[in-house]
Amino acid sequence: MAGLDVPDKAERVRKYQHKTVHVALEIVGALGYESADSVTGNDVLRRTRNSGLRTFNEIYPWITVKEGALLSGSGPPSLQAVWEGKGAHDHLLWENA
Repeated sequence: MAGLDVPDKAERVRKYQHKTVHVALEIVGALGYESADSVTGNDVLRRTRNSGLRTFNEIYPWITVKEGALLSGSGPPSLQAVWEGKGAHDHLLWENA
């Protein structure tokens, strides 16, 4: 068995990364945005076992939590409950993550 061919591997990784970025930018453009910074959790959908299609903001509500919200007690109720130790990791918040 031959060892790792580093130059060959480096070139394959470079091409893979280049194609990944290219496709990601095509998706951003197809969404109608000029920059990837404009994409939000409402733009990305995921099919879940129990709930069908849901946005990332629905599945991962902490995406939209403002800095300091959990400390001040103003976070989303389901996430705030977990933060305060009143919720469990089997809570709906974690159901389809």
